[in-house]
Amino acid sequence: MSLPSRTDLAQAEPEVARKLFRSGKYFKESTSGMCQGHVQTNLLGLHKSLAEDFTKFCAFNSGPLPLLYQSDVGQFTAPGLTQTDSDIRTDLPAYNVMENGEFTHTVENLLDFQEALKDFIFFYSGCSFSFDQALQAAGVPLRNQEQNCAVSQYKTSVKCHPIGLFKCNMVVSLRPIPRDLVETAVRVTHPLINYHGAPVHIGDPAFIGITNIDRPEYCGPMKFHDDDIPVFWACGTTVIEAIKTVKPSLAFTHHENDSVYISDTPVQGQDDSPADIKVITLCEKPFWASVTSEAVMRKIKQLEGLIAENLDVLVRPISVVQFPPEGEEDSLETAKKFLLNDGSNTPRYDHLLAIERSGKAEDGGYYTMKAIDVGRLVGGIDWLFLAAADLPKVHTSGIGDGGNELRMGKVRDMVHLDIPQGPTITCSVASDFLLTAGVSNWGGYAVAVGLYLVSVCPIHERYKRRAVGFPPSDEDRQRFRSELPSVDREREMLGILISHEFFDMTGTDVLHVDGLSFEDVHAKKIEQLLSVITEE
Repeated sequence: MSLPSRTDLAQAEPEVARKLFRSGKYFKESTSGMCQGHVQTNLLGLHKSLAEDFTKFCAFNSGPLPLLYQSDVGQFTAPGLTQTDSDIRTDLPAYNVMENGEFTHTVENLLDFQEALKDFIFFYSGCSFSFDQALQAAGVPLRNQEQNCAVSQYKTSVKCHPIGLFKCNMVVSLRPIPRDLVETAVRVTHPLINYHGAPVHIGDPAFIGITNIDRPEYCGPMKFHDDDIPVFWACGTTVIEAIKTVKPSLAFTHHENDSVYISDTPVQGQDDSPADIKVITLCEKPFWASVTSEAVMRKIKQLEGLIAENLDVLVRPISVVQFPPEGEEDSLETAKKFLLNDGSNTPRYDHLLAIERSGKAEDGGYYTMKAIDVGRLVGGIDWLFLAAADLPKVHTSGIGDGGNELRMGKVRDMVHLDIPQGPTITCSVASDFLLTAGVSNWGGYAVAVGLYLVSVCPIHERYKRRAVGFPPSDEDRQRFRSELPSVDREREMLGILISHEFFDMTGTDVLHVDGLSFEDVHAKKIEQLLSVITEE
């Protein structure tokens, strides 16, 4: 009797597939695409003495390890997931045997370990194969199934939250997704948090410590189509990395070639929040993106509109870093050394932001909007931004209102044409991102409010923490809110500046910024920007 084809197995009942695996069929083969619509799980068999800590480890790292069922000691069924005939010792295509934290060999079943298993507990954590059918139904191609190969899996620089002896970096799985379907893939998987949920990274693998996408640590590489983007999900193979750090004398896992357990449980969403997801492109070459909600994006657009209007006080100490360091000269080499930690390739900062900072013009001078040379008053901060252009992990932004500010070189031609004295004052240094505002301060306020909005957006904050740890608490949210600009704080800070004879263009000791009254204009603008937070 011939074996069912993989096409036949796509529609097979889970019990049928498990019995085939039990008889030694499909050894080491991937279960991707089998028994579609049913939950698949990664597996760990562990001595009972480590069970409590591993359960906590899963709770703190629910992205890679969404624990669906934990057996009793010596229990080989999973009644919380499967009601028909099932035996976890035999019903996977293959098992890895690990001794003292190291992989030793792969077996068809665990029947040779009967005595040891009497003191073992099995952990079943959701696998992303569970959402394959949903992706296909939404029109998202699955390259691993097209290429009849396993999903590529990579170690990353993303640290899991440690519990006891369990500490490791996350493993992610890769799916090449056509660029125009990336947002669809995020939207489809977002509610499926029991099976890893939405991706934890979109685009450039270097951001999560993957140096060579053609050399995955687990399984082989996949082929990309011309318009494909690398999209990464948290992966249950993280459990293998965790076991390597704990080094138990004996442990068992699913075989990393995507040979996992197929349960009777139907796939269903667990997150009922509206999936109004928006993928935001941050860079084209190399491509990388972030995610947030459409509601937050609407509010950010509203902030942009508020600061574009053109009318013609710190609560605690902050750390200030001097550039160039004392005794060193302004230069590109000094700037590169400054941006990197102790000569390593790891940057001290991953983003530089310049607000209302005069930038070097095409003739090497620094000018006010009235073309007055203020070079003697301005240090060589430009070198940091020029150095950042050669460091792929450091990005730059500028906020300005006139054209002479650092990073406004991004719109140099427009400043030449449309700004008085434009050809003289234009900054020649460009930025990755540029925010223009009627008054530069307003741009800073808007960035602060925008950062608050994405920090409390469930979609974005999960993506930012790579599904490790927990969302911000109510106390965290209150702290975030307390750090936003306020009318009273800004008024106090402006008063302090004036007391030290720092004036705006009026040259008088009045509460003005850019010639505009603080009380009549700026206070109202701050209130407008803050009101965006509470608007529906």
